[in-house]
Amino acid sequence: MILQLFLLLAAVLLSPSLALPTSTTVTQNPWQVYPLTALGPASTANSTNTTISFVFMDPNSNTSARCSSSFPATSPPSTYLPCSNNTFAWELASFKSVESFTLKLEKRYKDDSVGDEGDITFFGQTDVAKGANYTCSGNGSSAGEQCSVVSRTTPILVPLTSATAKRNV
Repeated sequence: MILQLFLLLAAVLLSPSLALPTSTTVTQNPWQVYPLTALGPASTANSTNTTISFVFMDPNSNTSARCSSSFPATSPPSTYLPCSNNTFAWELASFKSVESFTLKLEKRYKDDSVGDEGDITFFGQTDVAKGANYTCSGNGSSAGEQCSVVSRTTPILVPLTSATAKRNV
């Protein structure tokens, strides 16, 4: 509902000469992350490099991109990083270790309904933590701790949390 209201407001603000639509409905399925692999120490006290790699799938547009980065466990990236398809990007909203982090995703679309050359960006966020679908192996503190999503039938689902719209003039 919040997403629908936001998109309606954005359309009105960006195109004030257009008549207010009687209703706007946007239905988006959650994004999927699979496979996901994180390799590094189980604690950020260790400065050993950490690598996170995954495929970000958007079932709404039937598109996907490979996303990955390597960084010192003590200094995870704090800005959006581009994926292999530059309409996809990701960020770590928080990072405790390869066993527990918050993944933020964004996907940009061209949409002429918000004006010529209009852009809509959707955002999603999910917590990734060691559990039934995200398992880890290693001794808990070594640089060899590896965690991964173990089943394609149960990918990590990333609900869409917000959207922005702008018109490129």
